[in-house]
Amino acid sequence: MGSLTPQDIALWPMPNYIDPVTRVHLILGVEIPLTVIMSFFMGVRLVAKRNLNALGDGNNYRIIISHTILIIT
Repeated sequence: MGSLTPQDIALWPMPNYIDPVTRVHLILGVEIPLTVIMSFFMGVRLVAKRNLNALGDGNNYRIIISHTILIIT
């Protein structure tokens, strides 16, 4: 790879600062279904653990708190 010359830079297209192309809809289309699937499996796991172990432990509360923080961010 050689260094860029002014002729090479002149061939580049002009940047679109007014209406740039974004991928927000693509990101939301992936993140929202994955969050729903993750919440479903986490809920099933917590219900199963609650039914198997009536006393429970503090681990379930940590899972709920970390899941909530993950969704918020």
